[in-house]
Amino acid sequence: MILRGRNSAWFTGIVSGAALLATLSSSAEIRDDVHIQSDGDAVRLDIDTRTYKDVLSFFEAGYPTASVILHAVSQGMSINDAVYLAVKANREAAEEIYSVATGLLPSLPGWVCHTSEWAAGRYPQDISVDELGPQPSILAVADRFFNNNERLVPFPEWQGGKAHMTAAVSELDALPRQEWWYRTPGSTMSDDEVLAQPLFISMYAGDSTVLADNNLGHIDIAKRRGITELPVVVVYNQPNVYPVGELGPDAKVSDVAQRFFSAGQEITPVPEWAVGQYHVMAKRDELEQLFELPRKEDVNPQRWAQIEEDLQQNGFKKKPMLLSLVDNNRMWADDTTRLAVAKELGIEDVPVVYFFHGMNRLACGQSATLCADQICNALVAGGGDPAACNAPPAAGAGTAPLAAPPPPPAGGTASPS
Repeated sequence: MILRGRNSAWFTGIVSGAALLATLSSSAEIRDDVHIQSDGDAVRLDIDTRTYKDVLSFFEAGYPTASVILHAVSQGMSINDAVYLAVKANREAAEEIYSVATGLLPSLPGWVCHTSEWAAGRYPQDISVDELGPQPSILAVADRFFNNNERLVPFPEWQGGKAHMTAAVSELDALPRQEWWYRTPGSTMSDDEVLAQPLFISMYAGDSTVLADNNLGHIDIAKRRGITELPVVVVYNQPNVYPVGELGPDAKVSDVAQRFFSAGQEITPVPEWAVGQYHVMAKRDELEQLFELPRKEDVNPQRWAQIEEDLQQNGFKKKPMLLSLVDNNRMWADDTTRLAVAKELGIEDVPVVYFFHGMNRLACGQSATLCADQICNALVAGGGDPAACNAPPAAGAGTAPLAAPPPPPAGGTASPS
């Protein structure tokens, strides 16, 4: 085996190896399916294990299929993703799900048909760590992902110390660490607290790169203590996702935006921005050029004072700036008042977290055949019998168009050139 740098073959030889629908946390999903913005929190809602359990609970409670699908769509989910989850949760009803979904098309908003170029192959094949043999390796997991889109399940509750598997420290130490996908503010965790959390391994389908996350020093601590194995959680990234470290430590907002707006490329989400983790440090001057800041006299004095006290004591360590990029060349900032206060205090560096909101949808009412094909592909990927796709659309499945989900939260917009 030969480990290579980014943008080249990651290994040579033949290995065996792993897969999943996974979330890093409540605020970031590892796969890249659907993106919406939640009221006030600017979080991503993607297809993950929590959403699957939500759909499953609806079926167990006896909800009609149309209600389950409409609920998913009202949350910003594409119709094919909604069908995929519905079939995963209730395979016996695959024919009914297909019939209801295609019957709903004329009544659904146009964005529900996802048309990105990688959409057809994004549904993973699930495998368990037991299928990798008695001593699974990261190379084996990578091989199964890169070659077969297979991912480890179930996704572990990593905040409680659970992991996908254990891996040899010697193998982890050989993985590239010159790039990263997020940063952590100065950690006050002890070595024991660090080791109580699993190590993240991020895999990129675009160029078969595998990166080890040593933000908290897992590998270095293990080597000092003579520990030979560490628990790991695998982060799977679609072909259009890359680590922000690829842009270098001084990556500008415009660098990230240009890649997204021109080519739909996104960066791997941070595990938990709510505890201060961020993508890169941005210069306040650049943010000020992109977003209009409120005047002090237009802000509630009490709120200004609260933000000022917080920034004086903590800077942006507890709350990074959240930027939502929408692929119509627009951006939202979650709280431009904090930027205005930072300017008055002379704070120059601002940690930034990026969220991506795709609008590349097709009007289902105008392209019902294409949408039906996508629904059939999703049904089969979810484990349904392809013969279910012969079911005719259900009459009267939808009666009125749904309102589109709300736009990303207000707080400043920008349309960079």
